Amino acid sequence: MNARTLKTTLIAASLALTIPLAAQARPPMGDGRGDCDRPMMMKKHGGPGLRGIDLSEAQRDQIFNLRHALAPTMREQAKVAREAQRQLAELARADDFNANRAKELAETKAQAHAEMARLRAENQHAVLQVLTPEQRQQWLERTRAGRAGGDDAAWRPRRG
Repeated sequence: MNARTLKTTLIAASLALTIPLAAQARPPMGDGRGDCDRPMMMKKHGGPGLRGIDLSEAQRDQIFNLRHALAPTMREQAKVAREAQRQLAELARADDFNANRAKELAETKAQAHAEMARLRAENQHAVLQVLTPEQRQQWLERTRAGRAGGDDAAWRPRRG
């Protein structure tokens, strides 16, 4: 085996070993302290926006159930919005552009997003009803402090 073949073989072997390892490496989700299981993070912290508020196990379970029940409806609305966006993009590339159809698709997408916003607000209200008055006050203070200070981590979910 000549030196060039050996060098090529060693490079190929090292790539074959490092690529799978690099693919498995990923940044931690959650709070950056090693919480990489989002459902556990939600259960542990009560969900985004409630970090730092001491919740009972029953409250955590109620909040989890509220959010879990919301997921299928949110997913359906997201599908509607994505499909309308896909069709809108396809229409924009088409030779025979139809402005009325584009308007319909844009309205469909907007309605889906509006419904998702309504569902999120309704769910947030339901979650806040689970909290005690003291916990609600704590949440309100954290929300106001987060918005006033430009730090929206107290009230906005983190993206993994």
